[in-house]
Amino acid sequence: MTRCLIDDNMTTALIAEPIRQGWIEPLVEFELLPRLDAETVGQRGTCALVGSIDACLLADRYTVVTDIALASWHAGAVALWTATRPDEIDNVPIVLNGVSRTAEAIARATIAHFFGITITGWERNVSTGEAVVREHEGAFLEEV
Repeated sequence: MTRCLIDDNMTTALIAEPIRQGWIEPLVEFELLPRLDAETVGQRGTCALVGSIDACLLADRYTVVTDIALASWHAGAVALWTATRPDEIDNVPIVLNGVSRTAEAIARATIAHFFGITITGWERNVSTGEAVVREHEGAFLEEV
């Protein structure tokens, strides 16, 4: 039986949850993996549902089928958390710890332009800071 990997996150839940719950009988075997990336797909040598940036990293070895996609026009599961109002911070590194390459690409394309923050770096091995990119369920968390 063919195996297909699915990046198991809030965005792919529309596809992953019916599989997880056994509500459907798939024709192929699916494996739900949190934080699935291009390297894992490449090592496994199988089909996968991954974020767009990871798909681009696989394009030299895989066919990217754009007919199958999850997209949202107005809402997304990527957010910028800041210690204070975004217009009150400047000259800070942006923390990317634990987010996908797609969330990083969105952050790089929007933070400076949209919020006017001067970015001093992009950090993946730090979990806290004045400006933190959050993804999936974390994007909806509020500090109490």
